[in-house]
Amino acid sequence: CEIEVDECLSDPCHNGATCVDHLDAFSCICQDGFEGTTCEANINECQSSPCLHNASCADLIGGYECVCLPGFTGELCETDVDECASFPCKNGATCIDQPGNYFCLCCVKGFAGPRCEININECSSNPCLHGYCYDIVDGFYCLCNPGYAGLKCDQDIDDCIVNACEHNSTCVDLHLRYQCDCLPGWEGRFCEKESNECNSEPCRNNGTCMDLFNSYRCTCTAGWTGPDCSEDINECESEPCLNGATCFESVKPGQFVCICPPFYTGDYCHQRFMEINECLSRPCKNNGTCLDLINRFICNCAPGYYGSLCEMDVNECETLPCLHGGSCINRLGGYRCLCLPGFTGDRCEVNIDECMSSPCLNNGSCIDGISSYKCHCKRGFIGTNCEINVNECLPNPCLHGRCIDLIDGYQCSCEPGWTSSRCEININECESAPCINGGSCQDAINAFVCVCLSGYTGRFCEVDVDVCRESTLNSVLCYNGGVCVDGPGRTFHCRCLAGFSGQFCEIEVNECNSSPCLHGSTCADHINGYTCKCQQDVLFLKTLFQGRSCELNYNDCLIQSCSTGFLCVDGINNITCL
Repeated sequence: CEIEVDECLSDPCHNGATCVDHLDAFSCICQDGFEGTTCEANINECQSSPCLHNASCADLIGGYECVCLPGFTGELCETDVDECASFPCKNGATCIDQPGNYFCLCCVKGFAGPRCEININECSSNPCLHGYCYDIVDGFYCLCNPGYAGLKCDQDIDDCIVNACEHNSTCVDLHLRYQCDCLPGWEGRFCEKESNECNSEPCRNNGTCMDLFNSYRCTCTAGWTGPDCSEDINECESEPCLNGATCFESVKPGQFVCICPPFYTGDYCHQRFMEINECLSRPCKNNGTCLDLINRFICNCAPGYYGSLCEMDVNECETLPCLHGGSCINRLGGYRCLCLPGFTGDRCEVNIDECMSSPCLNNGSCIDGISSYKCHCKRGFIGTNCEINVNECLPNPCLHGRCIDLIDGYQCSCEPGWTSSRCEININECESAPCINGGSCQDAINAFVCVCLSGYTGRFCEVDVDVCRESTLNSVLCYNGGVCVDGPGRTFHCRCLAGFSGQFCEIEVNECNSSPCLHGSTCADHINGYTCKCQQDVLFLKTLFQGRSCELNYNDCLIQSCSTGFLCVDGINNITCL
């Protein structure tokens, strides 16, 4: 038992550990990352959670590796990546770096999105009720349709603000126009005409109608009375027949017949046979008619006079015959009216038409007033006489063009690249697909840009680039003397010299591959050719075959001969004597 056993001979230590023999024992010196009696256990360096910011720890042999979350870096993921360093926020926004992320604070109103890259379209909610919405940064403005106003085109313009309604009529606003509701006694589009109540012919039985303001008066024919001359007068009620005569109404309106008693005659039975005529002295004055009676007379007075002898003048002004505020002057047997400015006629019943001189210009409608007139202008004109053309170009409705003022409108002469009535639409020059050969079109203002596929150039990508002429490539496209032939775009092919093949003529053709050498000859490849080394007779140092491909048998009769009298027949490396 004097020999010590070496316990290390059995390699008890694992994972590359060093074994140290001891008396009746051993110990293992472990490599980094292992532990245990025999270094059998891998130390888990991730147990201490060395990785920061929620990173994942991957245990390795004698170490670990941290797999960082996005936004962190470093051996322990201890460093927060500054995402703001690349300036991701747009449109003046402030970038705020956060752990593993960033936040864009949109400083300029009107932008949104994670990077403040989106211009908020305030027109998307259709705020303009009666007009076109034009989006701007952090707002919008409305171009209103005719007849509307307000920030959102929500106000119907009150056309009654300037109106031509007369005589206290009521103006009713409608869209792009108005209507006049007249007081009784007035009519017309603007209540400018006094209603003629006689137009309905209210006076019956041939009565004469006299128009008054908001009324009328009927002058009835004989035999009729009442407001409209519809009542038949009983002429006998006034007992016109004298001296006990009997009165009978006639079938003719306004007439009667007197049946006289004996000794009386005349229309009224007023004359006694052989009676004195009191009318001979012409007692009735002022053209009154004298009617002789028994021992008396009666005067029928002419219009404008009254009294027993028609000697008194009737004051016609008491009935207020002068209309429209005219002053009445009584005269003998009549009257005279002094009219206010703007009226004329015997009774001041005629309103002088100041529109006769056509004072309203540009097809404006003239509305006659009292000693005045008013012009109702066509759309597009203003002024007392419609002499001013409204400038519809204020305030400049053309967004990208020049405004041309017209009558009751305007016309926009758009800048190149813009269209529509207000030059608000950018013409898309790409609609005609100008880019060819697969080029993509990018629209610009009054222009377009073609982004060409590789191998094409020109404004429309119409030029096929000759890749064979590009100096940087010409020396390497086709090898071994091949000629470059340009194709569509960046394609080409090589026209190879005899003896070469391949896309770039990079392959030398091995003519020996087709085994052109016959009868066991050896083939030697050359450029665009080959040579055959024909078999030789080593003993006689002669060639067995000849020809380019050793296809011809050598005539052995040329070097061997038969005895006289025999025929030499050539064979393969021999002769036959016949």
